[in-house]
Amino acid sequence: MAKKNRPILLSLISLLEMLVGILIILTGGFFVILSLGLLGNEFDTLLEETFAGAFGIVLTALAGAFLFTGFLIFLLGHGLWKLNSVAWFISTILYGLAFLNILLNYESYLSIIKAGSYNELMTPIVTVFLLFYFLKIRDRFS
Repeated sequence: MAKKNRPILLSLISLLEMLVGILIILTGGFFVILSLGLLGNEFDTLLEETFAGAFGIVLTALAGAFLFTGFLIFLLGHGLWKLNSVAWFISTILYGLAFLNILLNYESYLSIIKAGSYNELMTPIVTVFLLFYFLKIRDRFS
């Protein structure tokens, strides 16, 4: 079986996805630290204790969501690095959904063009480019 070469742009995309996953995991860890600081303290009034408890529970749920999402993004980037076909399939679906979102919100992009703010058009351009790039490099994945 011949070894498949990973394109440089795919290496960059996978490294960036792994970095984003790590940053999201670190954000979730920060929320865990904040929630632990709120949940274990003694407060002077019942209102302070109730607010801190509720806010701590919300932060804990938010931390769990960030940790889970960051882990999934890191796994997706690692799968792209290893040329895993499941990672390609999931990435293509996600870029396809982003492209569908662009098509459904074309009016907002038209208003951006009319306003003369062309910087915000980079998101749809990059999304379309990445979707077609992933479709083009399909043969690299096992």
